Amino acid sequence: MRSLSFYSFLELMSLIGTLMFSQSLMAFPETARHGYLSCVTCHLSPSGRGILTSYGKTLSHELYSYKKIDNGNESLEAEVPWWQVGGRTRLMQYILDTPEMQKGHFFPMQMELEASIEKGIWALGLSAGGWRPMAGPKEKLKGYLRNAYVLWRPTEAWNFRAGKFRISHGLGLPDHATLVNEKMGWSHSHETQNIEVTRLSESTIIQASWVLPSYLLVSEEMFSGISLGVEQLLNLKHRVGLNLSRFHRANVNESHLNLHTVININEKSFLQAELAQRRMEYARPTDEYAFLMRYSHEFQYGLRPLIQWEEFLLKSVTVSAPQQERRFYLGTEWFPVLHTDFLFLIGNQMDSSFDDARIVMIIGHFYF
Repeated sequence: MRSLSFYSFLELMSLIGTLMFSQSLMAFPETARHGYLSCVTCHLSPSGRGILTSYGKTLSHELYSYKKIDNGNESLEAEVPWWQVGGRTRLMQYILDTPEMQKGHFFPMQMELEASIEKGIWALGLSAGGWRPMAGPKEKLKGYLRNAYVLWRPTEAWNFRAGKFRISHGLGLPDHATLVNEKMGWSHSHETQNIEVTRLSESTIIQASWVLPSYLLVSEEMFSGISLGVEQLLNLKHRVGLNLSRFHRANVNESHLNLHTVININEKSFLQAELAQRRMEYARPTDEYAFLMRYSHEFQYGLRPLIQWEEFLLKSVTVSAPQQERRFYLGTEWFPVLHTDFLFLIGNQMDSSFDDARIVMIIGHFYF
């Protein structure tokens, strides 16, 4: 089993140290169950992630931290300056244990700095950092420019954006390793060159994106297309959404259908579900389906025990039997302090390669 070397550890700690002044947060789709559907309530970006608004900082303090900050009863919703600097680090430990083999891999999924400039109805967002391919732990960190976009907000209802960023698609869980992301071709570095229009209301979001020809960071494929997304907030606590997309990847056309929801069961429990379908148009079409369901319950000490079920199915006239993969996890999310969260998962994977494999995943998010 591979382990983190002393020099890699020093490299990691030095990078984390450079991010200590940062003020950012990943998006959590379950925030909708508290009555917040629009990402721009908390983030500069209409599709979430990244630099927070003043209200977003207040909400992250209230909803996503067990250890509260003693601020002397002063309001946390202070005015943010016209410029901000932030950043994030995401780390992952993955272990696969089968009767035939055992392997493990630790790697930094994402390390970056970001900045924003706001002036009236105009804003500029930037982020850059480094990444190391999961398949190549001994390779050097590669640099990238993840986001570089201009945002125009002429009214509260309309947002126009152009540049490099990740379009909104599905639930948008921080965990990129789910089958609805991994098998449907959505990596954790899926930023493209886009033109985007967003129409906002108190309970509805309509978002249209035109993806200009762009090279994907991880796969280095050429990617382009169009996407339309609609999300609705029901009874101020349930979120339902639909994405329809048509893309061209390398030499293949693909169509996407994605249905997703956040259901607030009671004050402490909620359900997240996502169903994705992709048709790859080779000489003979190939259909892929993926499903995710996660039940979470808010416990004390910032813990959220969870149960997660994932399915993937590939159907093609060129294969004798459909290819199938299934994962079942038990685990917990943990929000110990402000801008820090961990995801612990242990479970089983069943597919054509492994009848019964044990999987352990630990993902750490640090937003400074």
